[in-house]
Amino acid sequence: MSVVDRRGPALAALLVFAFATVVATMLDGRVPAGDESVAGWIVQVLGHLAGLAAGLLLLASAGVPPESSTRRAGVAVLVALAGIVLADVVGLVVDGTADAGLGAVRLLCLLAVAWVALRLAPAVAQQRRDGTSSPRP
Repeated sequence: MSVVDRRGPALAALLVFAFATVVATMLDGRVPAGDESVAGWIVQVLGHLAGLAAGLLLLASAGVPPESSTRRAGVAVLVALAGIVLADVVGLVVDGTADAGLGAVRLLCLLAVAWVALRLAPAVAQQRRDGTSSPRP
């Protein structure tokens, strides 16, 4: 069984998620309060798909040392993404307006994703510096 390091693509997907979240927030800020930007919603859904891909890539990084922390990072991304989506859905279903509690949940989940990305970046950078495409056994 070959060892495949998927941390680099996962980090790239997390950066796409972060960029999409910022762009969606900017697009939603351009419309009156209580209204939803269709373009912002589409960009955010694309960002959620990138976040899902990142979590699954981290879970699929079998054999990458340290394996357990890579899998935990994948679980953390998936749980945080589920929290973000749940907060968005509840906000839309309940009354369609902003709620401070939902905003706090969303912020904590975004901080968890940022923490994973910050922890992942040095490992990916070290791998790039070493010039290896996969970790050595």
